[in-house]
Amino acid sequence: MYTEKEIQEIKEYAAKHICTHYAVNADIDKHPKIYDRSEGVYVYDIHGTRYLDTFGSLLTTICGHNNQYIMDAIVEQSKKIDFFPNFGDDYCTPVVELCKRLEKVMPEGLSSFFFVSSGSEANDAAMKMARSYHLNKGDSKRYKVISRQGSYHGTTVSTMSACGIDYFRKNYEPMVNDFVIRANGANCKHCHLGKKKATCHMDCIESLRQTIIDNDPETISCLIMDPLPGSNSGYPVPPDGYLQKVREMCDEFGILLIFDEIQVGIVKSGAMFVSELFGVTPDILTTAKSLTNGMMPMGVCAMKQEIMDCFREKPGNEFVSGNTFGAHNLACAAAIATLDYIEENKLVERCNMLSAYVKEGIEKLMKKYDFVSGYEGLGLMLCIELAYTKDDELVPLNPDYHVGTFINDFCYDNGLIMRNNDDLIVVAPPIVFTKENVDEMMATFDKALAAAKEKFNL
Repeated sequence: MYTEKEIQEIKEYAAKHICTHYAVNADIDKHPKIYDRSEGVYVYDIHGTRYLDTFGSLLTTICGHNNQYIMDAIVEQSKKIDFFPNFGDDYCTPVVELCKRLEKVMPEGLSSFFFVSSGSEANDAAMKMARSYHLNKGDSKRYKVISRQGSYHGTTVSTMSACGIDYFRKNYEPMVNDFVIRANGANCKHCHLGKKKATCHMDCIESLRQTIIDNDPETISCLIMDPLPGSNSGYPVPPDGYLQKVREMCDEFGILLIFDEIQVGIVKSGAMFVSELFGVTPDILTTAKSLTNGMMPMGVCAMKQEIMDCFREKPGNEFVSGNTFGAHNLACAAAIATLDYIEENKLVERCNMLSAYVKEGIEKLMKKYDFVSGYEGLGLMLCIELAYTKDDELVPLNPDYHVGTFINDFCYDNGLIMRNNDDLIVVAPPIVFTKENVDEMMATFDKALAAAKEKFNL
């Protein structure tokens, strides 16, 4: 245990010298949080206080923290060959084994893989792949990328350029590349076109088609999209037939389709990949985060064999991109063990069982608090929206109240780590949650909502 003096010194040093990701300076100065250990679905801070991790450490630790099965696999691999780069014609046995495992769980036809160290790098590589593919096919005019409003794709310059959320782009506008064309998304509760679901005829598809036509289809390389937009957008489920029509449109215009399943892939939707739920296979699928349960950094681009074959047809067709730590042997071991653990412990089935139980809990809160309007999402990626409902229309809460942030802070002060995006409350726990963990989470949410109701007179 640390003394209070040591704790204070650690907090002051961290806040002054460590530039955290997406830091808000006022929050850092007010209350820096230092975590010291973890176990299962809990993390412990430097004071020894225990917190239920209901956001799975950014939707990553789906098999729980300190998973011994995965840790043992990493240790065993470190005794054989710890690191050797996957460059040129050099391969190590763990990456060969991992590719065979991935081919079994990926949407059919995605049978070749390019490994990196993060989700941002995977999306960056996917867009480069699309450009390289068209170039090798003699279609050098194709370089533009279409992305959608409301979607997040990463923090490199190229992936940031593809982000459809202004917050992630605004500080870098002079650097943001102009190769990206923004199209409307498909968020039926908060339609970018201002349409109502009851009277809309999936106008977002026609809007996407018009965007393609207006920007010369023969110059468009790829469309990058999240088949289920992530926690920033509240997990809006696409309307029936939407993804199929996107697939058809990409085929019609010769555009490669990239599915970003970095956040939403690997079991959390109630299937290995969201693509599977809708029966749509992209040309390239990216994933990361929970691929290794967060125990080693890894991202991957899974591509159709014809794309890989195109890169190998002749000298000069190579995919020119690299990453020192891509296909790191310890990360491969972690990924193989994670996939094994998922299969052996039937986590897909567990996800669907827990999803139904969480939804029951949310529906009880909806009956109890009239400012809990409903929820969206799939599997164990759900999002509660705080708003009133009047005449089937959502009426937002007063934005000056910052109710979602109040609830976030209340939960933390009561031993629960969660995430909110304004008045969207994210419910995305690890797949190894138990019903007792769900009960604990929902009881804390209940207390937080009651406190918010009293404080803001809701």
